[in-house]
Amino acid sequence: RHAYIKGGNSFTFNVPDGSYQVFFYSGTGWNPNKQMPSSSCSYLKGGFVSNEDVTKDNYINLYSQIMTYELILQQQGNFSTKPSSKNEAF
Repeated sequence: RHAYIKGGNSFTFNVPDGSYQVFFYSGTGWNPNKQMPSSSCSYLKGGFVSNEDVTKDNYINLYSQIMTYELILQQQGNFSTKPSSKNEAF
């Protein structure tokens, strides 16, 4: 599942129990009409126009649980991601 979440806003994904890997796609200047490469969706539209970056978290297992990400930029924070790519994420 994909969602554009503007800074300062929140979004809730309701997903069934299972194993998931969360990807983060960030950049500058959102273009809602940009066609994105996707191997899992037949049509994925919307993307950043510059400074694109894709990262990922480790796999997580959710069984009757809630996982929350609150992304606040800070030095030496307690969350770090691994490099990824648009092809892997989408």
